[in-house]
Amino acid sequence: MRYAALECRLAMEALTYDRAQAYRAELAADEFDKWQPRRLMSALLDIDPLADAERTISAGRQSEKGKASDEMRLLGTDTPLTLKTLKTQYDAIGSFLHQPTLGMLDRGMHHDAEALRSRLKRLLSQLDATLASKIFNFTVGRFSTCTCGRCGVPIRRRLPREEESTTAKCPECSAGYILTVEGDGVTWSADDVELQCATSDCDGVIVAFSDEVVPGRSFVCTQCGQRSVIGLGVWAASDA
Repeated sequence: MRYAALECRLAMEALTYDRAQAYRAELAADEFDKWQPRRLMSALLDIDPLADAERTISAGRQSEKGKASDEMRLLGTDTPLTLKTLKTQYDAIGSFLHQPTLGMLDRGMHHDAEALRSRLKRLLSQLDATLASKIFNFTVGRFSTCTCGRCGVPIRRRLPREEESTTAKCPECSAGYILTVEGDGVTWSADDVELQCATSDCDGVIVAFSDEVVPGRSFVCTQCGQRSVIGLGVWAASDA
């Protein structure tokens, strides 16, 4: 039973990692190291609210452009593991992979093998449905691309269904951007801040990405050539 629980946990991890492959170009680099499936699936849902939704796909030849086909052929249904399943099953099964704690032993508690068996049976039916899907890791959406102003790597972002603002991170350096969607147009703006040069007789402005504004980081003013450094609550000129 314990070995079965371990295999089921590994299956949940593998299926979630595989799901993430469909969104790899949209994930920030720091998301690749998230090994807990529920955390990774949460990141996918931030990108696409339908990342864990079941989808049935049909196709047919149009008689004319813009008109639905009269003869649609069912291609299959994509049934991914949902965030709800990962939340309710992954950690609960994981508890059976450890020895009972001292507190559990003091209270006369122990692992319930029959409860684990019942839980695993329910989970296996969900895993089987996912693995039996004829359509696997299907995703569709509107996308916009932009070259990162910090590292030069292309960024690809899924756009929201409605006209609204959204955010994106560079998959290489994690630089942040704000996307404003208006009709068919998309405007990319760097998530940056303006810092007044710390040199007393200079009125230059230093523009930096928000994630760069951290203690110990320094910037060179393009107007006076002097370096300013961020301290703990201090923004000061530096001779270094």
